[in-house]
Order: sequence, then C-alpha cells, then structure tokens
Amino acid sequence: MWGGFQCGVKNIDKQGGRSVEVKQRFIQAIEDVCDHFKLIDIWRKLNPEKIQFTCRNSSMKIQCRLDYWLISKDLLEESKSDIVHAPSPDHDGVTLKIIRKGSDVRGPGYWKFNNSLLNDDSYISQLKVFLQDCKQEYISIDNAGLKWDLLKMEIRKFTKKYASGKALRERNQEKELMKEISKLQQDYNTQPNEEQKKKIDKKKIQLEVLQYKKTEGARIRARIDWSENGEKSTKYFLNLEKSRGKKKSIRKLKVDKKIVVDPEEVEKKLSVEESEKLEEDIQREKFLKC
Repeated sequence: MWGGFQCGVKNIDKQGGRSVEVKQRFIQAIEDVCDHFKLIDIWRKLNPEKIQFTCRNSSMKIQCRLDYWLISKDLLEESKSDIVHAPSPDHDGVTLKIIRKGSDVRGPGYWKFNNSLLNDDSYISQLKVFLQDCKQEYISIDNAGLKWDLLKMEIRKFTKKYASGKALRERNQEKELMKEISKLQQDYNTQPNEEQKKKIDKKKIQLEVLQYKKTEGARIRARIDWSENGEKSTKYFLNLEKSRGKKKSIRKLKVDKKIVVDPEEVEKKLSVEESEKLEEDIQREKFLKC
C-alpha cells in the first residue's frame, strides 16, 4: 500500500511546525491497519535512525515525511526503498524495488535508429570518421546492395555502442545529482541557511533538465504523438515503452529443431546467424568476380 498520508508517524519524521502528536488518532489508525495486515513502513524499517523528508514548504522551515510504502513483512528481505528527488516542487518520491528470483527477463528486440542522435554533434563527427574506415574495409565489394547492408550493420553496431555509453553517462549524472541533492537537504535539515538552500535549488534545476530529456525520450520510444508542455508523465511513458518493448522482443528462437528461450542465448544465436548470412553474401560476391 502506498500513498501520501498527510502526517508524520513519528517525531523523527517531522521538523518544524506542530508536533505529530496533534494527529495521534490518525497515526493510531495507520498503526492498526499495519498490525491487522502485517504491514511495515519499509523505508523506516531499513533506515531506523535516518532523518529525511518527502515534503517541505517553500522556506524549508517545515519539513515532513508524508509518503510511505507499507508492504508485507514477508517482503522485507527482498525489498529496497529510498527517498529520491522528484520534479514536483514540494514533494520527493519514495522508491520501492522488490527483487524476486526467476523474474521475467526481456530478450533482444528489433533495433530502431534513434534519430535524436542526429542533433548530437559528437555522434555525427565520430560517425563520419567511422564510416570512412568502413568504406576502406569494404572497398573491394562492387555489389552496391551488399555494401549498403554491410554499412548499415556497421552503423547499427557503432550507434548501439555510442547510445549505450551516452545513456550510462546520463544515468550516472542523474544518480550523482540525486545524491548531492539528498546530502544537501540532510545538511540543511541539521543546519538551515540561505546559501545551502540556493545550492539545493540549483541542483534541482540541473536534475529537472535531465529528467525532461528522459521523459521526452520515453515519450518518443512509446510512440506517443502528443504531450503537454511541462507534463512529466514519465511513469506512463516508461510503462507504455516497456509494454511495447515486450511485444517486439524475440523471446524464442528455433535453432536446429530446438527451441532457445534464454535471452542471452537468443541474442548470441541472432548475432551468429546475421554474421553468417553477411559472410555468405561476401563470399558469393567474391565468387562472382572470379
């Protein structure tokens, strides 16, 4: 069960303003529900002494942990939870990750070129140099169709590597910013000052720029034709992208009358099959030239 309960459950969950004791009846109702259904506040269970909040007023003089994941006690050993900065101006997000054994793994899907890379000057310049090397490598092939297929294969290989590296750098940058914001907010909790608040606001702006790119990328991959300016429905776009990703995934492959289902094995077989086909075309081209 998840939600914003509009009150801190313990004194450690609030700083400034009225005491949490004011809402004792409401707190007791939450505790009764937890006792009846054997639920735990997973974030507090994992962080019994940590002071961190999910909501604050504009002056940051009143801060409170209002948002909770209440999960079954049986899931404690398989769960991770964290409080992270969210684009909303006054609330942070509470994440929950449940790691289950034997969970469904998405296999390789059909690759499509991400045309937003055409606006990336670094990608364009590196690709031009790479293509010059490829042209020299395949200079002996006269068949234009075969040469084009080989070049497309090389472009795909180069693009996947470049895009993966770029995505990794952006993810690391986002994680680093979230860590910095979290640390700055914790420092502010213990020693509030205006300079600290300005640093937090600056880091939040940098993070929002990154998250906007993430939202836009998810929207494009999910093939959504519209979204309102300022809308940050990232979860909706990512879930739709994930759903469509599963549909286009190659989950099974028949090889020599055997069905291959392991994702890594499927990807390996597809790569080998494609390489063998291209090698066969190259050998045919050489034979025709003799």
